[in-house]
Amino acid sequence: MAGKFTENGMLRPSFVPPAPGRRLHDYTRLRVDLTGGRARYWRQLEKLLEDALIKLLEDALIKVPAVAR
Repeated sequence: MAGKFTENGMLRPSFVPPAPGRRLHDYTRLRVDLTGGRARYWRQLEKLLEDALIKLLEDALIKVPAVAR
């Protein structure tokens, strides 16, 4: 049924970007997931240490990357 609408120009065909565009989208999504995971890891580590009554100071030996804050 939808094929007839597309043939008659009543429905626009779905857009599938070319392969390089899809790869770029996939890599960008993966990068966002990985950086979010890294930030989540640092927050969990900081919470664990704070719960153990160990406060992280700004000038501590462990330097948290600015992105993770």
